[in-house]
Amino acid sequence: DSAHYIELDSNGYFHFSHGLYSDAFVSALGQNTASDVRLKRRIADVALTVRDVAEAPVYRFAWINGGGIDVGSTAQYWAARVPELTHLLADGIHLGLDYGKTATLAVICVARKVENHEHRIAELEKENEQLKQTLKKYIS
Repeated sequence: DSAHYIELDSNGYFHFSHGLYSDAFVSALGQNTASDVRLKRRIADVALTVRDVAEAPVYRFAWINGGGIDVGSTAQYWAARVPELTHLLADGIHLGLDYGKTATLAVICVARKVENHEHRIAELEKENEQLKQTLKKYIS
């Protein structure tokens, strides 16, 4: 129904008191997406554990304001581990979560642990083979 669609064009600001929803995408020129290492001064490493990622709340939910059904986590959970993943919303009360950064950090931390486990498994398999060969000498 075209009665629900409004074309907007402004050189100023738009304020939405109850949220902005899109069936496609929302883009913002002011959003910082630069990631060049030359633009950064390293402060500290982020150390998420596999347990941090595994225990993160993930569920399907309905927005209380009627915004529909969605899936996600909670900003409060992630703020306790990596505060930079969250931000205060325009209402000054509620928290938002940067899902892209959260997913990136979680995947990298878990991948590092998996890589460490794969290395350790290879070492144990090699040791196991050596022990089998040594045992064979004593049995034969």
